Amino acid sequence: MAILIGGSPSTGSSLLRRILNRHSMIFCGSETSLFSKMPLYTHWDTAKFRLTKKGFKAMPNAGWRHYRAIDIEADYGLSIQHLNEILRRADSFSDFVRSFYKPVLAKSNKLIWAEKTPSNAFTLYAFSKAFPQAQTIHIVRNPLDSIASLVQRGVPIYDAICVHLLSTSEALKLNVSDRHYLIKYEDLVTKPNQSVSDLLKFLKLNMEDHILEANDQEGGVVTMQGWNYKETGAIGSKSINRFQKLDVNIQKKVLSYISAIRSTLNPEIDSVAKLAEVLGYQNIEILSPDKTTIQELRSIKRWDVLKRTIKQSYYSSKNYPISING
Repeated sequence: MAILIGGSPSTGSSLLRRILNRHSMIFCGSETSLFSKMPLYTHWDTAKFRLTKKGFKAMPNAGWRHYRAIDIEADYGLSIQHLNEILRRADSFSDFVRSFYKPVLAKSNKLIWAEKTPSNAFTLYAFSKAFPQAQTIHIVRNPLDSIASLVQRGVPIYDAICVHLLSTSEALKLNVSDRHYLIKYEDLVTKPNQSVSDLLKFLKLNMEDHILEANDQEGGVVTMQGWNYKETGAIGSKSINRFQKLDVNIQKKVLSYISAIRSTLNPEIDSVAKLAEVLGYQNIEILSPDKTTIQELRSIKRWDVLKRTIKQSYYSSKNYPISING
């Protein structure tokens, strides 16, 4: 069995992947960006030769975040040379994935692989079609708290709103699938035993209590700027209502930006307010943006479109997915 996890950054996906990786049946290593490269699903024969390239020859991740690399950390135990050999021999993306994970599973003595990269939110549907026996997981969080977490990590407000809106609304398109599971961050940290037990039941696996225990012996990146907890530490809930801990002026700016920013990807969920409603979170206060805010957002958008076009990002002038309402 295979599992792909996606969602907006700062929704608890790193915590979830640590929990799953502690299960005796599941290997869920550090994020790779392997599954967020759309051409691997659509044009395998030509795209596979770009997977280990660098610079403009490399493939960008699908979605808002501009990232071209792949990350095969030590927990996978594979060199770039070995990776290139697997790529050369693979006739399809699914064939490559089987060969990629075979030694990883053997080394870890596990039977199921899972992978978490936030940008997978934009490829969950393509993955589901390419791997008909696999399952997908979408982790969500109160939009305001997720945006606040990103802002506290140094992400500009415009980017924080856009990446959360686009990632979450795209992943929600897969909710009609019976192989797709949605889990809420708030449930994961306030009632972890029940939340994880329900998820494992969906995956047809038994609950193992130790997977919720802190483990400081685990390697890799365990914390980032603005995080309240280490991934490897005890599970806690003080990151809930994070938006309320922002400076009041920043809160007002976030709310006025939210009122004007719209997604063109999913007409049914085109705003953060609509996203909160669909997910069952509290209604978001609407602060009508003034002319200065609208002008500011349009200026930010123009520069962002230009930068993404120069970088040859996944979203550029040809398919830019954000409009400013006002």
